[in-house]
Amino acid sequence: MRRTVGRALATLAMIGLAAGACSSTQDASTDTTASATKSQSGEITEYTVPAGSDVPQTGGSLVYGLEAETDGYSPIANRMAPAGQIVANTLFDPLAAWGADGKVYPYLAESFESSELFTEWKITLRPDVRFHDGTP
Repeated sequence: MRRTVGRALATLAMIGLAAGACSSTQDASTDTTASATKSQSGEITEYTVPAGSDVPQTGGSLVYGLEAETDGYSPIANRMAPAGQIVANTLFDPLAAWGADGKVYPYLAESFESSELFTEWKITLRPDVRFHDGTP
């Protein structure tokens, strides 16, 4: 008797999971297209992107939860604590990056040269690297 009840419950659970997987989670009335409002001169005065859209947005606020406070937004000073690393990795691209093979590869930098004692470094940036405002 217990086996029969257990099998019946397991079968009902599987049917419920299958039915739930087949249903749509998106509301058919949800509009996912961006819209722009233009002035009479043709300039865009307002740009609206619906919530949950994959369209990139500029401006606004980035809210990010961390496990500890950081010392600021310096890309160098913030590398000491895990919370600082998260902030720095979110805001700044690195000069070099680790490859899957464990080697260091240039990222923003095109090349690295060091003095014999590694006390001085010459780092050449890629020609296409720009600041956030477009300046070289």
